[in-house]
Amino acid sequence: MLETPLRPRYDISDGWEFTRGRVRRGWLSGRGRDGEAVDLPHCWNRGDTFQDGRRSYSGRGAYRRQIDIPPSPEGPGSWRLRSEGFYGYGDVWIDGRTIARVDGQYLGFDLMLPKSLSAGRHTLAVRLENLYQREVLPGRRDPDFLLYGGLAGRVWLDWIPAFHIDRNRVEVVCTKGPEGAEIVELRCGINGSDSLPEKPRINWTISTTDSERVAAAGPVPIGDALSDISTLILDPDCWSPEDPHLYWAEGLLETDAGIADVVRIRFGITRPEFRPDEGFFLDGKRVDLHGFNRHESMPGFGNALPEELHRADARLLKEYGCNFVRLSHYPQHPAFLDACDELGIMLYAEITSWKSVSSSGAWRRAARRQMRDLILRDRHHPSIILWGMGNESRSRTAYLELRKIARELDPLRPVTYAENHLYRARREKTIGIPDVWSVNYELEAFEEARNACRLQNVIASECCNFPRSVKGDDGAELIQVATLEYEWKLMQDRPYVAGHAVWSFTDYATEYRKRYRRQAGLFDAWRRPKMAAELFRARYAEEPFVSLFVTD
Repeated sequence: MLETPLRPRYDISDGWEFTRGRVRRGWLSGRGRDGEAVDLPHCWNRGDTFQDGRRSYSGRGAYRRQIDIPPSPEGPGSWRLRSEGFYGYGDVWIDGRTIARVDGQYLGFDLMLPKSLSAGRHTLAVRLENLYQREVLPGRRDPDFLLYGGLAGRVWLDWIPAFHIDRNRVEVVCTKGPEGAEIVELRCGINGSDSLPEKPRINWTISTTDSERVAAAGPVPIGDALSDISTLILDPDCWSPEDPHLYWAEGLLETDAGIADVVRIRFGITRPEFRPDEGFFLDGKRVDLHGFNRHESMPGFGNALPEELHRADARLLKEYGCNFVRLSHYPQHPAFLDACDELGIMLYAEITSWKSVSSSGAWRRAARRQMRDLILRDRHHPSIILWGMGNESRSRTAYLELRKIARELDPLRPVTYAENHLYRARREKTIGIPDVWSVNYELEAFEEARNACRLQNVIASECCNFPRSVKGDDGAELIQVATLEYEWKLMQDRPYVAGHAVWSFTDYATEYRKRYRRQAGLFDAWRRPKMAAELFRARYAEEPFVSLFVTD
């Protein structure tokens, strides 16, 4: 969802001060010595990871910045403080007073500024910690990826009119219509209806990304603060890996006094389905899903990757023939999802977990919130084909709750979770809960896994893992090549195996069992290809290429 003329946005990502450790109220209110000058995104583990024997900093840090709150635009409304995602717990301060506790949940925060706050200069501060917290997902002290600290995304101010379209209640739902047309249902909720203006109504237009208008709907009156209308796209272009066609839906909320609000949403027309025993189909054509697990991190940046590096990852994956990525094991940056929409890469998106799914109240509350917020943020991305409920752990209570949320908010997409021990799933009675079964490494269990889910389809969600493939070590790289070839053979001639995601896209930092780095990537941590990456490319990419490795 983009900035619109009636919702001005002020990016405040540059010009922050950062200090490591605990700070007092005086520093948060603007007093005390200056901190390190930083711009966002920022990670306080940029320089202390991927090093054998050195544990990265896990603790507290604080950011502050002077902000100029603009005069309020004409008409009632409020300023909201928003951020992109990060890991950890913290609090937000204005002029030395706390206004909210926040959990970054890899999705960010969305806070209304106090109405008493006047226009002009103020001190904004954020305290964070990346210490283990049971109630903060993944809820595990040392998962097999780093819990990076810091404001790893941008921060901005948004003006929201008092009478406005609720972005969390906007839905664009596409279904196949008569004579090749596409029925597009446009649903939204309206906030501020307690002071409902006279004769509110909404108009929708649908355009291509080249601004060609292809459909319109409305005006339709707003009833009970809800709107539901449909229209037809007569000659639709469906989204696919070969032709990732996208559309814009623009909704104008109007009253007799004029336009009150505008929202814009990008979407694609997709017809994905997992056919029982037959695999994954898109618009009636079987598609083999093949790709990688991705962590969003890089030495020198930590998890605070600039948008261009997220997009560069997507371009690299596409170049090497990838059409499928599992976003392991947390919600990832919108720039990467946007790039996958544009390039035609399908995604398995999941909430934050690693052997940490629990039936405890704290974990379940956090998981329910994150599943809901993840789906509301990302459900209009045509690239997403699966919602993931967890990784390598199991809880019948939690998964039933998470599946219910997914079906309420996005009933057309299936849910899954990644299981590495089928016998434990039987013991914990999670058999039958997922729509699609995702197998981590237990490839000998394919047939039984097929029967453990509603749609009788299996994804090899982690496979081909050789964690000691050091780039430049010819022997190790050749073992990784052999691992791919062997496990690819195990997946052959099994149509119910819809696809696979190699572990992993890149080498990554970890402190699980003091490993410090895992060199399982087909690319190293700086995105340089290994021999196995070129094997993957030879199998799946369409463009011919020559790759030369010089060995001893």
